[in-house]
This record gives sequence, structure tokens and C-alpha cells, in this order.
Amino acid sequence: MGVCFGPDRYEGGIFMASSVATTSEVWDAPVDNKIPGIVDRHGGCEHLRGILGEGNKLEAGELIWMTDCMPHEALPQEIS
Repeated sequence: MGVCFGPDRYEGGIFMASSVATTSEVWDAPVDNKIPGIVDRHGGCEHLRGILGEGNKLEAGELIWMTDCMPHEALPQEIS
């Protein structure tokens, strides 16, 4: 699990970048996987979608920092 200690001070987690707009969605809502039943055995939390609300779709070239507790989803690429 990663922790943000303040501006530009991160420990743990990963940086993720999107190269194609609107193909990744993230939610700024860490999920505590230590709570029994909050995630399934594969780390899924689909049952929380209604509670989490709308996520943030990443734009092409956008870079974020996230932890393993941040809900995220790959989205299908629009056909051009």
C-alpha cells in the first residue's frame, strides 16, 4: 500500500500513464482491503461501483500516482 506524505512525497504505490484518452478510469477513493468482504479474492470491488460514484477518465499522456487500494478499470477503446 502506498502513502502520500505531502506534495511530491510518495512512498509505495506506482505511477500510471495513459497513452490513449478515455481508456482508463480511476477513483479517488482508497478501499481498505483489510475490512472483511470489502474486496473479493481477486481484489475486485464491483459491488462498490454505486457507492464510489463517477470515476476520472484519464486523458492521453496523463500521469497519476496510485496504490493497490485505488479502484481502477481499463475501458474499451472507441472505434475511430
